[in-house]
This record gives sequence, C-alpha cells and structure tokens, in this order.
Amino acid sequence: MSPKKNKIRLLATSAILGFLFFVLIKTFVLDVVKINSSSMLPLLKKGHIAWVRPLHFLYNKIYKNDIVWVRINDTDAVSCFKQVVATGGDTLWIDSAFIYVNNQKTDINPFLLRNYVLKFKQQKDTVLFEQEKFEDRYLVDDSCAYLVAATSKKIRALQGKNLMIEQQIEKNNTYDENTYAHHPKIKWNKDFFGKLYIPKTGDTLRFDSVSVFLYQQLIKNENNTLDLKNGKIYINQEETNHYVVKENYFFVVGTNFSNSIDSRQFGLVPKKNIQAVYWKKG
Repeated sequence: MSPKKNKIRLLATSAILGFLFFVLIKTFVLDVVKINSSSMLPLLKKGHIAWVRPLHFLYNKIYKNDIVWVRINDTDAVSCFKQVVATGGDTLWIDSAFIYVNNQKTDINPFLLRNYVLKFKQQKDTVLFEQEKFEDRYLVDDSCAYLVAATSKKIRALQGKNLMIEQQIEKNNTYDENTYAHHPKIKWNKDFFGKLYIPKTGDTLRFDSVSVFLYQQLIKNENNTLDLKNGKIYINQEETNHYVVKENYFFVVGTNFSNSIDSRQFGLVPKKNIQAVYWKKG
C-alpha cells in the first residue's frame, strides 16, 4: 500500500476513533445542554449552557434536591431543567407557595424565588432596589407598587424598611384548570396543592371515581386504558379500584417558583423521562 493511502487510512481511523470517543463521553460521562427557560433562576439563566451527567445503566441514581434535565412528556421532545423535591414514597403538598414533604416545610434551596408586591411610600424610596440588588421588578400601578421575585432571605432583610410587603399567591381551595390533576373536583392551584402521594415501583394505589384523576396520567403512561362509566373505574376493560405501579416517579419544580411550569402543571415525572443530572454551569 502506498504511503499516501496509508496516510488516508490513518486519518480515517483517527477520525472514527475520535468520533466514537466523543459519543462515549457524551453518552456516559458529561454532556452540555442549553438552558431554554427562566424557571431555574437565579441559579440557571436562559440562554446559558450547563454541564450534565447523563443517566445510564452505570449511573442512574436520582436524589431529592437534584437538579435534573427532564423531558416533560412522551409526546414531544421538550426538555428543561427542574429540581427534584419529592421522590417515590414521599407525600407532598404546597401551602401559600411553601412546599411540604412528609410533614416538613422545606425550601428546596436558598435560591427559591416567590412573587411579592413591594409598596413604597414615595418613588425615591425605590433606591432600595439598587441597595438590595434586585435585578428585575415590574411596576404594578402608579402608587409605587412593584412586583418582584425574591428569596425568603431577601424578603426578611426588607422587613422594617418603611415599605409594605405582600406575597402574591392564588386563593386557597380554588380550582385552576391548568393545575394537575386537571379536574374541577380537585381544587388545587400552583400555590395551594395536594396532598399528593408520589408513587414508586410496586406501590398499590387505591382510589375512587374522583381520586383516580390524581393518577390517570400515570396509568395511561404505563400503557393501560382507563375508563370511567357510571361511577365505576375500568383499567384495561376490567372494573377495579386499585393499580400496581410499574415505575418510580418524581415531583419536580423550578426555583423561580412563582413563575415556573413544572409538576404542578404537567404532573408526576417517570424516571425514564429524566435524562441527566446537572453538574455545573458552563
């Protein structure tokens, strides 16, 4: 074989090996993704990139408080970053936009943002925004009232500084059609939600003709049919009041809590839809 052909063959082999090495690293070690929403502010900013560890048979553990790259559902390719707040076996509810897991009130991390209205006596008093490093605020009306997203720590620091502070939340026991489980008899909204048990593999869920709506998405996603006829429940054409879960599930939220679309809207996330775990900012 001529030296020229040897050189071409060597280059081709090197290119193939390099490509295979790249694919192996991307699949099993580290990958990079673009942040496509503002739901994880202030930790992750839209348009930036982040390094993630892909989930696979060698690395597939997901823990509470992990930030994950998750596919929202099986019907489209939309993925986004969210934080895991409850895992299989947990019971979660939300009261006044505060999260409770297994009877414990929890802020999932110190970055969690909620919406507040800050009302100043005079316009000049808004210098406080610069002093406290508020990046975004929106004028509500002409009476020096502003809508801001802030951490609990920052709001505590504002107490006693000559302004009125009001948390901006939905009303309790009010049905929001955009909120999981999307049924008028389950009167939940993004700020008052649950109680909801997060299922894990092997759990037997028992329900009636109303509570079945909490898990109808799960049942259908696990390749079953679900029908309600005359107040009776049929799974795969058989009347029943229970279901054995096949997969582990998670409840995820955005740290920009009051301005995030997450499990409060799209429901429980099966493990198969979690693609990677956040490693660090790019």
